[in-house]
This record gives sequence, C-alpha cells and structure tokens, in this order.
Amino acid sequence: MGHDDEPTDGVYGIDYVRKVGPARRNSEGKDFDVFTEAIKFIENNSNNSPFYLNVWTHIAHSPVDPHSDLVEEFDDVLGDDIIDRRKFSKNMQPIIDLALDFGGNLNTNMRNYLADVWSLDKQTGRLLQKLDDLGLRENTIVVFTADQGAAPPISGQSNPQNMLGYAGGFRGGK
Repeated sequence: MGHDDEPTDGVYGIDYVRKVGPARRNSEGKDFDVFTEAIKFIENNSNNSPFYLNVWTHIAHSPVDPHSDLVEEFDDVLGDDIIDRRKFSKNMQPIIDLALDFGGNLNTNMRNYLADVWSLDKQTGRLLQKLDDLGLRENTIVVFTADQGAAPPISGQSNPQNMLGYAGGFRGGK
C-alpha cells in the first residue's frame, strides 16, 4: 500500500499492489488514505490465512507540509527558543545553513517535521489497533523500518560513494 510510483501486481512475488496515489493534505496526516487502504486489506484478508502487507508512506518525504491541526500540537514544543544549529551534526549544519539562506525558519520547519512524524505514529496506531480488534496481534509479525537518509561514512574511507551509502551494482545511493 502506498504512493503511486510503486510496482504493479506480481512484482516481487506480491499478488496485489494498491496504488493509493499522491499524498493529500488531511487533518489526520498525509498518509491517512494509505493506512485506510491497508486496514481494508487486513479486514479483507484476516480469514485465518497468512498474508503479507507492506505499507510505503509519504511521511517524512518532501514536501513536509502537515495540516495545521497536527502542527498546533507542537506550538509549545520549542517556545521562543531558537534551534541552535551547532547542536546538529557537522553533516547537517550545511543543510540547515542552506535552509536559513532561503529564508527558512528552523522552529517552524521542526514543528512541521514533528507533526508529520506524529501523524505516522497515529496512523501506525490505527493499523495496530485493527490487528488487536480482529484478534490477530498474537499471530502477526510487525516489522517497522525506514530508509531515511544515507548511511554514515565509514571511518578511514574517502570513497564518495560510501558517503552516500553505496548500493553496490544497484540503482540509488542508499
């Protein structure tokens, strides 16, 4: 289940692929529709037969523009404190500088990011609750993983590919 650039049915041995489409701005989070479809899949396939469900989300991918209802929950998180870029890793500081050069507000951006990730927490909770409601939790394996960002450089190696998390002969830099 997930965004619209996924493979088609049968790819990777998966029998059913549901393309939910682009993220929508929603007071429950931009992946509300993705998780709603995932929950429908669970309901339709919970007849004591094993099933595999892989949910790919938009959350934490650009654009990070959560609904104001979600952002309001984090209005007081930073208060009037200004985020100190020096508290971030040396690798992140140039990215922060670039955002500031474009007129970005770190506090606003951090609140938006927190709201976006919180919406993922809420939607994951909905899915787990459905497993509980259907009595499937005890006989279900849930794996939560992410690929957010490249691997850190390996000490002593200067190969630029490794700075991006070299993927061997495969496409991509992770």
